[in-house]
Amino acid sequence: MTRSPGMPSRRSFIGLAGALGVGAFLGLRIDRDPDYERLIRLWRRRLELEKELFRRLRFTLSPTQMRCGMTLKLVLRDQLGDDWLFKMGDTAVDGAEAIYRIGCLFGWETPELHRATLPINGPLIFGSAQRLIPESTELAIHIFGPNAEPARLTDEVLEYLLTAQLLGWITANHHVHSRQFVTTRVGDSIDRIYRIDNTVEWFLVGHDELSAKYCTPLLSRKLPVSKLGYGWMWGGFRASKLDLPLARAHALARFIAGFPDEVFAESFLSGIENRFRYFPNVDQMTLSLVSSTFLAEGNEELFLQTLLARKRRLAADIEVLFDEQLSLRGVEREYRNGPSPRVIGRQLSERLEIRITELEERAKELPPRVSPQEPIRAITSFAAYSVLKLALSAGDVSRDRAIPVERFEATIEELHGMFARAEDPHERAGIDVAIDALRGEIENPKTPLEYLSYIVHLNSLFPVLPGAVEGAHAEATEGS
Repeated sequence: MTRSPGMPSRRSFIGLAGALGVGAFLGLRIDRDPDYERLIRLWRRRLELEKELFRRLRFTLSPTQMRCGMTLKLVLRDQLGDDWLFKMGDTAVDGAEAIYRIGCLFGWETPELHRATLPINGPLIFGSAQRLIPESTELAIHIFGPNAEPARLTDEVLEYLLTAQLLGWITANHHVHSRQFVTTRVGDSIDRIYRIDNTVEWFLVGHDELSAKYCTPLLSRKLPVSKLGYGWMWGGFRASKLDLPLARAHALARFIAGFPDEVFAESFLSGIENRFRYFPNVDQMTLSLVSSTFLAEGNEELFLQTLLARKRRLAADIEVLFDEQLSLRGVEREYRNGPSPRVIGRQLSERLEIRITELEERAKELPPRVSPQEPIRAITSFAAYSVLKLALSAGDVSRDRAIPVERFEATIEELHGMFARAEDPHERAGIDVAIDALRGEIENPKTPLEYLSYIVHLNSLFPVLPGAVEGAHAEATEGS
């Protein structure tokens, strides 16, 4: 993507971050300080290796598909047998990448993620590809409902969740609900936990807060507040059902607070260059429909300065949060005696070295020279999906029945033209899905509020695997 006019160049961006963090590198030669330089070097090496190995992968359509969520997607399988979730389009691509990079840096692992351009039914489609975690289940089943067993949340899982909130505060990664954490198990205990669907809700910066109860207003409009953010976690802590590793989290916060500003800021560069459009997981059009207030209050100029200031104050800010929650629990606990920043830095570097070794071993399974990616065939159409979403997102949808009918009929004509130009039969079948959907809307148009909910689940129409056209519209789907 090209840099937007008026936005900072990479050189001026790094200069700005350096100016905001004057003295960030001072003292790095002092023996008692964390070895940030080693960590940064290993972090860059890891990202380079992952990018190189992803370049060697070749994909086919996986027999396992997902039809829930807010974006059009396909599950793809690489030549090693691993599945990846390919989300078509640029929604949240900058935000997801920024969070992935920062998570890798500070030991908070999320599923591997890459930008990707792949031939879907012929046309090259840009999007993001994220590694799927096999045999995973949602965290929600362990913390809500009659079968909830909080005792299965190990110290490592609780540390991950607490770190998620701290990193979320300094990255504006607020689009959080319990189903966005997936887990794997060994026996009766949870082995690993991963956060998925990460974003940067830049427009909330300055109107958000680091607290036990905060949740994004984008989700609180449609989901129970009890399942949003980290309120459930702190509720369990106050009730003495969960014992959060406060000392470990505070030690990590101290390490992060002293981390060089300019390196931390690097991960936001693409999103800033793209004028913030691809940070969140809703596009500007949908966001403006949900609430124009969010966009009006978002301050692009203060975004980076605010996040850097939060990073520097992280240890002090979480002390306020921790002290408040300990008081509400009715206990006293010393949590400021955790590992030193130097120890934390060494541990993070050791984790990166392990990951780099894994990647070097994987490289032996993938030849450096690979043939071009073959077209991936599926009954779906990103072009038709985009046209359909635009038709259903108009602000005056269904206020007057004649207005949407006229617009929908015009869109159907546009889709017929698209169908005539398409050469791939799977692409044509995908366009047919969109045409049928609009015909159904002409017969029974929705209210404006119903369309706001509907357009974020258009993926439920796609994909339909080859040979599974019949009954596809009747297939049960689950939104997220």
